[in-house]
Amino acid sequence: MAALENTSLQACNLSEQEEEEDALWEKIESARHQLTRSLNPAKLTPYLRQCRVIDEQDEEEVLNSCRFPCKSNQTGYLMDILRRRGKRGYEAFLESLEFYYPEHYTRLTGREPAQRCSMILDEEGPEGLMQFLLVEVKKMRAQRKEHLLKEHQLQAKNQTLEQEQARLEQRLQELLKVQERCQRLREEWDSNSVELLRLKDENYMMAMRYAQLCEEKNMAVLRSRDLQLATPGEVPVPGSEQILLDILEHDWKEAQDDRQDLCQKLNSLQSELQWAEELRDKYLQEVEDLQLKYRTLQKDCDLYKHRMNTVLLQLEEIEKERDQAIQSRDGVQLQYSQSLIEKDQYRKRVRALEEERDELLSKLSRVEGLNSTLEAQLQRCRGNRSLGKMCSSSYSLCSNLSSTWSLVDKPSDLTSGLTDPLGVSAIVFPGDSAIQSMVSAAP
Repeated sequence: MAALENTSLQACNLSEQEEEEDALWEKIESARHQLTRSLNPAKLTPYLRQCRVIDEQDEEEVLNSCRFPCKSNQTGYLMDILRRRGKRGYEAFLESLEFYYPEHYTRLTGREPAQRCSMILDEEGPEGLMQFLLVEVKKMRAQRKEHLLKEHQLQAKNQTLEQEQARLEQRLQELLKVQERCQRLREEWDSNSVELLRLKDENYMMAMRYAQLCEEKNMAVLRSRDLQLATPGEVPVPGSEQILLDILEHDWKEAQDDRQDLCQKLNSLQSELQWAEELRDKYLQEVEDLQLKYRTLQKDCDLYKHRMNTVLLQLEEIEKERDQAIQSRDGVQLQYSQSLIEKDQYRKRVRALEEERDELLSKLSRVEGLNSTLEAQLQRCRGNRSLGKMCSSSYSLCSNLSSTWSLVDKPSDLTSGLTDPLGVSAIVFPGDSAIQSMVSAAP
């Protein structure tokens, strides 16, 4: 009946433990998506191996298996392995989060991280924890050196890009000046176009006037010819008509000269306009190229700044982890030194207790020797009781025995007359000489 009750109690305890483990893992599973996206399994596996929750094969399968190409899949598979380990897997996982990701530990448990590393202390003791912390500090120092090197490289590249950006900005300023000049030339070209249209109108009006004057001249010539045919002999041309012809010829020559000047000016303006358009197209193309290059460099500069900020954040995180590891190491060293001091105190106490035990054993052996001596003397006295002369001394013997037993109660008073069989002198009693004389006198 008792066995059945014990079996039922054990089954109840096992079921309660399983329910507790399931409840604990449900907390972790509720934040699985966030944990798999933010945790790095390569940082957790050394600690879990040190706690002996996973082995080398599990670590190799998590980190290097082709089934898990990304970190989120690796972290999920690692959590599945730890869940199969039961309560130890849960405790080791929480301790690793407490050591490497304190914010996730606080979010899951609602407690501040203490970084006790209790599982490593249980498995390998303070030396194993010290070795693990030293390895972690070395890793963090190597990562910090690598990040510092990357930071220097990024700073050098950033300086080069800033110089290139300054040069491009200067070139852009020059191009803006050229663009302004091109704009002025365009405005001049517009004004010259307006002037050209005005000159064309004037030329057209002059051509119209010239054509009209030509018609008037032809009419005058025809009229003069008609008059010459009508009158016999030479009739001189009237003075007014000759003056008109001279005026028309002079106007025609001036119109020809003005027309040639306007054609030359128009040709020069057209050549300047063509040159200005070519220069404008060239500068516009250069401006577009430089603007594109400037935007590309600006994006690269922003990208490198973002990377530098990311590297700085990682360096700050690494420094925090290093400080936490150093604090943990100092705490473990302090605990180890305190345990050594306590161990020395316990050893001193054990030595003192051993000395007290040896002293008590020596006292006990002396008392036992004294007791055996007294018993021998008592037997010797009883063997000689038949002697009549001993009756007078029996009272004295009893008194001697009572005094001897009183000395046994205080063994420190017997050191003057008692030694053990290894060289200590025997006890001398006051009535021994009388008893010996009586024995020798007996028949």
